[in-house]
Amino acid sequence: MMDGLNAAALPSSNPDNALMAPLPVPVLGLDPDGVVDLSNDHALSLMGLESLIGRNIGELAWDVDGDPATLPAPGRIEWSVRDDRGWRILDGQVGARDDGGRLVVLREITRERLASELLEDRKDVMEALGTGRPLDEVLERIAELVRYGIPGALCAILAYDETGDELRVRAAPGLDSGEQEQLRSGRPVPGWTLVPIHSSLGSNLGLLALRIGPDELNGTSDEVVQAAVQLSGSAITARRADAALHQAQKLESLGLLAGGIAHDFNNLLTSALGNLELLHDQVGVASPLYTYLSRVERSTRKAAELTRQLLTYSGRNESIPRRVDVGRLLEETRSLLEGTVANSVQVSLEVNPRVPTVLADEAQLQQVVMNLALNAAEAIGGSPGHVVLALRSTALDAEAIERSFSGQALSPGTFVEVEVRDDGCGMDAKTIGRIFDPFFTTKFTGRGLGLAATAGVIRALRGGIWIRSDLGEGSTFRVLLPAASQPADRSPVAKPEVPLFGEGRVLVVDDEQDVRQLVATVLGASGFDVVQAADGKDAVETYQRQGPFELIVMDLTMPRMGGGEALDRIRDIDPDVPCLLAGGYPEGEAPQGDHNTRFIQKPFRLSRLKSSIAALLGGREE
Repeated sequence: MMDGLNAAALPSSNPDNALMAPLPVPVLGLDPDGVVDLSNDHALSLMGLESLIGRNIGELAWDVDGDPATLPAPGRIEWSVRDDRGWRILDGQVGARDDGGRLVVLREITRERLASELLEDRKDVMEALGTGRPLDEVLERIAELVRYGIPGALCAILAYDETGDELRVRAAPGLDSGEQEQLRSGRPVPGWTLVPIHSSLGSNLGLLALRIGPDELNGTSDEVVQAAVQLSGSAITARRADAALHQAQKLESLGLLAGGIAHDFNNLLTSALGNLELLHDQVGVASPLYTYLSRVERSTRKAAELTRQLLTYSGRNESIPRRVDVGRLLEETRSLLEGTVANSVQVSLEVNPRVPTVLADEAQLQQVVMNLALNAAEAIGGSPGHVVLALRSTALDAEAIERSFSGQALSPGTFVEVEVRDDGCGMDAKTIGRIFDPFFTTKFTGRGLGLAATAGVIRALRGGIWIRSDLGEGSTFRVLLPAASQPADRSPVAKPEVPLFGEGRVLVVDDEQDVRQLVATVLGASGFDVVQAADGKDAVETYQRQGPFELIVMDLTMPRMGGGEALDRIRDIDPDVPCLLAGGYPEGEAPQGDHNTRFIQKPFRLSRLKSSIAALLGGREE
């Protein structure tokens, strides 16, 4: 059946085609030689021709030969035709004629076929992304789809690099290097159409470049291009998200490792430093042992500083946030640098005096700037060079954050921007990818956690960092920190040491025996009667048997039962007992208690331990 048209009932020829005119669908009649002998106005309009009579079917459809015997009757056939509207796909229902010819009822299915193919193409592309195929390979596939959808077209896909400033050709089948270099400029190129590729938030991800003949410009080609642009945007966005997720997971994993190591070392260092202080008090300055003890203590405090850097890298270091005048901080940093870097390196400032303050630990923030500036100076080496410390304020919306700070903990708003740039040796992409890894260095004598700790501080402040560098072209680091609205705070005044004299019983709880005995020794010397427990479970049982106590000094992280849970159970027995919690992590991770609960971070000086206990028992601020 052919929409009610009985092909067998039609005559073999009809010169005036009057029989076809009333039919509401495009119809062609072919004689036994494949020549059109019947048509109507609908067929002429569909084929884009003024006349069809006398034309061989092989001339009209490039994928159908001129032999009608190849057309199934009854059956269906699909063919492609080309006119001033471009390539189109037609579906034909074929019926046999008495003379061996064919009658074909036509309809255009270009849009349906294109939609189906683009849907399959989208599935292929997303599947390729899901299996981790390289971005260039995925974009190459999209470019080939354009060439398939628009025969004769040339297509290139360019994506911006991680900085959002430089275009890189990621797919360019059939293009030579000269053409690719022209397109990389992002400026109009004669003969090429440049179509922007945007993310869902509107940020500029790249360009789709298309060279197409004027005969190919039509609605179908527009649909192919728009589909390719959408697919390219999805691919670039997905790959950026994958890269940001991978970096975040790597930093999180390294941060957890660093934090765990720092916690364990802090326990060991608490005992080492505390016993060294006790020895110092015993031997006195006149003793020949004093010098050796001082050397050991200096080395141990350097180890303690390393654990603080590890905690900083993990974003878990103890900090004292204040509103900081970053302009003043940069001036101080330049003064420090002038006595540190080589005389051949010039350090200059570009400071906007109207920049807001930031809420941060001033010492940590200065360390961030120092680390970046020293890294810049070392990149210059012994040659004459220039390091610039710049300060400005900037506002970022979601699009700008996605473009330059994807995967970092920034929210739209106003930021204080610290820029450190140099004209040194620069870095390649591989080095940039590892520059914030702990202990990574490109220098033979390099060591430490400088830039890794820098990244940790910035993450803890919910800021972001952006890097631009090329070999031989120097480097630029931009650090963005959320702006504060209030003026800078005054520097804190040092408080005098508070002596500790007490009486009564104290329960000291720590799974590290050396730390437990150190605290017991200090408290015993201050007049307290000390009872020890090896972990939280032991502490609860001891309190049940021997309580009440005047004070508890307890570690937070212990096997069987941690300090937080143990304190909750003890408070069920004695709600008002004062407790000083200690731990290798900062105070922000300690359980939040009332005025009867304080926290001290390991490793601590014995003077700090005494003043914390005195403040807790005295019911005042430390």
